[in-house]
Amino acid sequence: VLGYSLEKRTVPRCNVIQALMAKGLLGSELPPMSPVLAITDEAFLDKYVRNHDDKELVAELMAIFTERRERNR
Repeated sequence: VLGYSLEKRTVPRCNVIQALMAKGLLGSELPPMSPVLAITDEAFLDKYVRNHDDKELVAELMAIFTERRERNR
């Protein structure tokens, strides 16, 4: 977990989790962060971003996920 890039992995994922919690979509408890950070990008996107029926929400979460990653290329 310590070897992951803050800008490219940790911060974007934490921002998505924070947005989901703010919308009440994850319940009141923070999910265990070790698995959130350890899974592949594809698995993270499938589990926390793409699994929602609301297309606007999916687009918003994708923007949150990619925003910081794009700035740090």
